[in-house]
Amino acid sequence: MKDSVATHNAPLQDQVPQEIQVKIIQQLDPVGLISLSQACRFFRNLIQPGRNEFTERLLMIECLERYGGGTSLFYETHLGNVELHRTLGPWEGQRWACTSCLKLLPHSHFDNRSLLRLRNRKPSPEWPAASLTTSWVPSLHGRDSGRKARQLTKLAKVEEKKITVESGEAWPVPDEERCGYGRRKRRCNECRFKERALTPYLPRSRIDLEGGTREVPIVRSRQLLLDSCFHRYFPRLGDVLQCKPPPFPPRVYRPCRWDKPHEPWTLYMIRCPGCEQWKETYAFRIGPLHVKRTLVHNQNGELKYFWPRNEHQTESERRTRPLKGLRCNNCVEQQQGREALTEALLLWFRMVHLSHRKDIENRLKSIYWRLNYFGEQFTGYKEEIEDILREKKRDIDLLEHGTVAELRTQAAQFRELWGRMKHSNPVLADEITEDGIIPLWMDHFSESEAEWAWLLACLAKVEENPGLLADWALNQDAGSLKWWA
Repeated sequence: MKDSVATHNAPLQDQVPQEIQVKIIQQLDPVGLISLSQACRFFRNLIQPGRNEFTERLLMIECLERYGGGTSLFYETHLGNVELHRTLGPWEGQRWACTSCLKLLPHSHFDNRSLLRLRNRKPSPEWPAASLTTSWVPSLHGRDSGRKARQLTKLAKVEEKKITVESGEAWPVPDEERCGYGRRKRRCNECRFKERALTPYLPRSRIDLEGGTREVPIVRSRQLLLDSCFHRYFPRLGDVLQCKPPPFPPRVYRPCRWDKPHEPWTLYMIRCPGCEQWKETYAFRIGPLHVKRTLVHNQNGELKYFWPRNEHQTESERRTRPLKGLRCNNCVEQQQGREALTEALLLWFRMVHLSHRKDIENRLKSIYWRLNYFGEQFTGYKEEIEDILREKKRDIDLLEHGTVAELRTQAAQFRELWGRMKHSNPVLADEITEDGIIPLWMDHFSESEAEWAWLLACLAKVEENPGLLADWALNQDAGSLKWWA
């Protein structure tokens, strides 16, 4: 009787054979395995969780709802296409696991491949990759004995799955069945740098290198819809200058982006050799000014054409700039002083401002490039078109307020003239307006004019007090991308 009472009061691990305990433990999920190992000394000695078990636990935790699990980075368009979100809303609230440093980090710490490849994507909580059992197996030959082979076998079985339809044809499984099985190899930018895995590479059909150098690595980051190069490299500068931007951004005059207020700009993260922190390129006062350009360098690790230049530099210095001496705004302020930072920012600001100003002014004058063609098609209005052409401001380098006022008057004249031309020959008018330039210019001239006036107001504020640029730069968290949110 005493023996039965003692057996009844004995701990569970003494009542159940150890072989059965091992079988039960192998059916736990990674979070339950770690929790059980911390319950008492017996299970801690039995399980002895290692790095692999903690990695599996972290990969399961990143799929929880409070870390963004279930939030898709893709959306379906009205045409049925699946596209990636180019706004920071779905990105900012999520965290991803780095299996090297074992931390949950925001998206700005990873490159695109680590987050967007199908095998590296974070699965939804209900998908198979988010609800796997632990791979823990006791072994007399070490904790990792045979584990890699078992993982590869499990992944191969998933990839070889087929769906057999009624016709007998075998289809591959959908993406959600294969998503997330390669997350074990996901590493953040800093861990990849320490492992010397970040090396320059040669893109297809290019002679220049991407990826920076071993000392100053450059990693492609997110692609966001931004208004212009000015908004891309000086985010929220208008708040510091107390110059509120226009509520309606000007439309884009480029193929595939007609009548769109934004363009997809690619962001880059650079590791500063001074403070050893990853920051966006706007913190280094460099970057391509055209939306289609990429940040590249030559075989000697010298940037090409993507930094501010002045008249005191030689032709060689204007064409290339070594990455070796690159420093972020905070490092320049600490090493060279606030005045040196202000001077460097002012030079970069003028270059970006001039590029965007010329782009806006080309939009204001865009219709005059086609007026001769209109006069040849609508012969009855040739004299009136020639009258407008005599006063055009097409050859002026930079516009002033008086010139823009004249363009506004001429735009109103052409709008009235175009109404009569369209009424006289609607078929020909529809053919001419197929590319959308004429309606875009007439309907959104005021938006481009408002953007132009705002740019000049920002320039006047900066020229009056250049120190505002340093205030803006030192108050920015360049390691985060939230300034474009």
